[in-house]
Amino acid sequence: MGSSGIQDSDLEALNIEIVDKDSDSDRKLKILAASLSAYLYLVRSGLNPGFWNEVIGEKEIIFTFKFKDGTIKEYILSPENEREIDKLCAEFNSEPPDKTANVYKYISDNKFYHDFMVEHYADMINRRPWKPFLLELLVLLVLVKQLFVNSSSYPTKIMNTSD
Repeated sequence: MGSSGIQDSDLEALNIEIVDKDSDSDRKLKILAASLSAYLYLVRSGLNPGFWNEVIGEKEIIFTFKFKDGTIKEYILSPENEREIDKLCAEFNSEPPDKTANVYKYISDNKFYHDFMVEHYADMINRRPWKPFLLELLVLLVLVKQLFVNSSSYPTKIMNTSD
């Protein structure tokens, strides 16, 4: 569907196994480590604009996004860039951002990737989600606490109740 510039023969020439093809012609592949860089080069050149490709490895997950203007952005998924990847997945797939917020879980929901993801990324899939507003609230509370603890001029009144 999104890789009309990549032929099965291109993949076979790189010793990449085509495990399955769905009704949209999306391929499910097994890529040997020795073929990875050649495959990523092929993806950059053959991926249709407006689509992305992900490669799931034991130690890293690589996303290649090809924007409608032909610009390519490539990421190795990490907690630091997950939010940006989340937004791109939602945008490229016309899905609500809450569906893709935990990108590791989003990938693991794909039947082809599920068992592999659970084996190698279970901690990231099952981590407790933090809503941005809760994190901001926590930071605000810490700052307010520091303000009062570090201030010697905040008002106090001691009441004697024994009168």
